[in-house]
Amino acid sequence: MRSPKGNKLISILLVLSVLIGMLPLSYNAAEITMVIYFMPENGGYLRLNKNTGVLVGGLNINGPMTIPEKIEGYDVLSIGDSAFKNIGGLTSVTIPEGVTSIGNNVFDGCASLEKITFGGKEASIGSEAFKDCVKLKSIKLPETLTSLGKAAFAGCTALENVTLPASLEVLPEQAFSGCEAIKAIALPEGLKVIETHAFEDCSGIKRITLPGSLEELGAYVFSGCTELRDLIILNGLPRLGDFSFSGCENLSRIEIPASVISIAGEAFDGLSGFTIYAAAATYAQVFAAANGIPCIFGRIPEEDDPGIITTPFVDIAGHWAEDDIKWAYSNKLINGMEPDIFAPQDKMLRCMFATVLYRLEGEPPTEFIPAFTDVQESYYYGMSVSWANKNGIILGVSETEFMPDLNISRQDFAVMLYRYAEYKNEDTSAASDVSGFGDYAEINGYAQDAMSWAVATRIIRGVPDNNIYPRSPASRAEVCTMLRRYVQFTEN
Repeated sequence: MRSPKGNKLISILLVLSVLIGMLPLSYNAAEITMVIYFMPENGGYLRLNKNTGVLVGGLNINGPMTIPEKIEGYDVLSIGDSAFKNIGGLTSVTIPEGVTSIGNNVFDGCASLEKITFGGKEASIGSEAFKDCVKLKSIKLPETLTSLGKAAFAGCTALENVTLPASLEVLPEQAFSGCEAIKAIALPEGLKVIETHAFEDCSGIKRITLPGSLEELGAYVFSGCTELRDLIILNGLPRLGDFSFSGCENLSRIEIPASVISIAGEAFDGLSGFTIYAAAATYAQVFAAANGIPCIFGRIPEEDDPGIITTPFVDIAGHWAEDDIKWAYSNKLINGMEPDIFAPQDKMLRCMFATVLYRLEGEPPTEFIPAFTDVQESYYYGMSVSWANKNGIILGVSETEFMPDLNISRQDFAVMLYRYAEYKNEDTSAASDVSGFGDYAEINGYAQDAMSWAVATRIIRGVPDNNIYPRSPASRAEVCTMLRRYVQFTEN
């Protein structure tokens, strides 16, 4: 019977024989250009051209892949065309800092790819590089990117969040066509050209603002965006192209600036019942009058209803906690992780929640008390932690450590909020029998009273499977929702 080690050795030899078989029939050692790298985390292999620094491909990759900075001492500088095309088992990719270009079709058809982490120095991404990566949900393109290839993310049907860099001047043909899950996208100032079909059939987008830097809008750019309702064009664009918004059946308000001096006859093909917002005596007003389209002098109101709250975040549209996140943001309780990224599913940290409660209290003047070795006054959360600890709301994990970057669980949230309510002299006598939840036994003793109170006041609720998940980390979205419920409870 062959040993497991023997089986592994045979597997390695078989893979190496395949790789060697790709070499020319006649060569000498000096002519060998490929070096091989074994990835223990997924059992796969990478091939690098040592002369050019181009990663040319891989074999047997299942699971996450972290591409190393160097292979056998040679720098990885770029990823070649079709290097990982149709590798079905690849789930995530981390690209090293030294990579400056990603070729054509590199991850095309990687149906299990859910996450891509760029190295941060990529200048170009080739055509169809991530086409049909149907599980990819979020991307943040590097700030160094200046060239994006045709249909780079076409067919990424699960893609919800996209962050485009200010360095990108041209959005290519079919760049995000068919990305039906995108609900909002911020087009950066500095973008000059959006080529044909770039967002065609992105049926989830509801509102688009075209930046003032835009010089050219191609044909069919937003064709088939059936949920698009508001289109705002900032002053700069001279012409709306053929069929640019055809099939946008719910488009109801279009703001057209004085810079627009030409609108293709079919730009709004198939649309009816929409209103143009424009200045008097502009081409847009003349176009509206000539085509029997209602025209309002002025701009689309940012908030038709005082209850509507706008945020800069591109990753919360359609999220179950969208309204609660907007509430928390508008009340200056919580900010984004980045200027346009809220990251609703990221975990709430102890330092973050101390800051949220301190803001909820109105950031009262307080003296910093250096109670913990891992919290300094200069940290953004320094005064918040000092205030929360001094008032017995959030305690340290030991006499000297606060552990600011530790996640808080749902029961930790309940305990901290319960203590805050006591600090505010709120009535905390409400109690509920939590034994009806399937996992009630997982509630720790220190959290029993707080969880009972939080359930009784409906600040914390169970989920449809009749569990309350007391030890699960609380997400940033959950905290916004539960905090809003607390405020509503205290106001009633």
